[in-house]
Amino acid sequence: MDEPRFDPLDYVSAFNRRKWWFIVPVALSVVVGTLPPNAQKLINSSIDLYARVKRLDEGGLEAEAPLSPARALMGRLERGLGGHSG
Repeated sequence: MDEPRFDPLDYVSAFNRRKWWFIVPVALSVVVGTLPPNAQKLINSSIDLYARVKRLDEGGLEAEAPLSPARALMGRLERGLGGHSG
């Protein structure tokens, strides 16, 4: 049977294709480190927001959020009276 031939240059070509995966995060961390504190705080907040939205999209927070009895009551009242929320 023919086994696939191993070539050490395969690793080099794989590294060359993926080198930006290593370079970009390092360069961004250096750039962010030189920004003013307010800009760094804004960037960190947006990263946190992105992570929260990702968890929501994946359905990770649905089980964590407790159902509010007051909101459930308001929803029943609005449906019963034909009201609109918002």
